[in-house]
Amino acid sequence: GRSSLRRVGKTWQALKWTEAEDEIIKCAHCNWTEVAAALGRTKQQCWARRRQLTDPRFKKKERTKQSKRGLIKQLMLKGMLSLGGSAGLDTLIHKIRTLPEFSAQAAPIK
Repeated sequence: GRSSLRRVGKTWQALKWTEAEDEIIKCAHCNWTEVAAALGRTKQQCWARRRQLTDPRFKKKERTKQSKRGLIKQLMLKGMLSLGGSAGLDTLIHKIRTLPEFSAQAAPIK
């Protein structure tokens, strides 16, 4: 499920919403202070969770593709290094397309 954060000392901990909490949130109507106290969360967290659960405009969509963080930057650096450190954009793009890492990751880039 979705999670929110709670400060514990100097760090933050993720609190995942349980199915039981979701059921309580769905049944709650507007006394968020009471609901929050019962669940150990803030009234803003409870209100936002209800909106996620009941309003289709706020539902999180599942990601269909996973992208590798920093992939484009990594490919650009490798391409530039293989070209001796300077190149025009067209030359750089052409070089990147010839790298084995590009063909292995071409689907996530598109």
